[in-house]
Amino acid sequence: MRSLLVLLLVAFGVSGAATAQTAEFKCPAVGNQYDFKWNSGRITRYTSQGREGTDCAYMVTRVGSGGAPTKVAARSNLLFTPIPPLLAAEVFKAWPLAVGRQIRATVDFAKASPKDYRKTDGTASSWVQDFQMDIQAYLKINLPYGPLDVFRIEVRTDDRSDDPHFIEFKCRGDLECHGSVRTTTKIWYSPELSIVVKFEETQDKPATNPPATDAFLIAVQ
Repeated sequence: MRSLLVLLLVAFGVSGAATAQTAEFKCPAVGNQYDFKWNSGRITRYTSQGREGTDCAYMVTRVGSGGAPTKVAARSNLLFTPIPPLLAAEVFKAWPLAVGRQIRATVDFAKASPKDYRKTDGTASSWVQDFQMDIQAYLKINLPYGPLDVFRIEVRTDDRSDDPHFIEFKCRGDLECHGSVRTTTKIWYSPELSIVVKFEETQDKPATNPPATDAFLIAVQ
């Protein structure tokens, strides 16, 4: 009888493999600690502070540095994702997460806050961003922490500005950006841990640069 039950479970996909599902918005329990290793070799620890509106708050420390912790607010609990404050409410609509869900928005930062966007000569500058988020898949990945079922989410931002100093900053000095730059961020979110467990960010320009940043979960305290 037990052998038959096992066969039935496997046949119907209840064998621990990742299957399509949804995930409700949830912040990790206060005090939970998550250690991430970056491509630079540094390790940072994120300590959950609980929910703050549509954000999940964390205190961040660099392990072994002895430095003071800093507080970050992960909008929609999508840690490491470049979500502008003006789009926080729009991105929160992605919950509950489900494969195929999309967010499309355009935000004009300079129009929303003209005094904050000025060129060095004092004249007004522009900064418009097209924001796209796609929940692409639900799958199993293996990390140093262990195997996890996750949602893979891709965020793409296209920034345009007539301020050469802004573009030089965004493009890391590559003058071939010509007034615009695209950044692609990939995150892997674990419903089990209620946190992003892997992160990669790249820029389409300059093509000669390696991935800007990446990090992955190595331990939960």
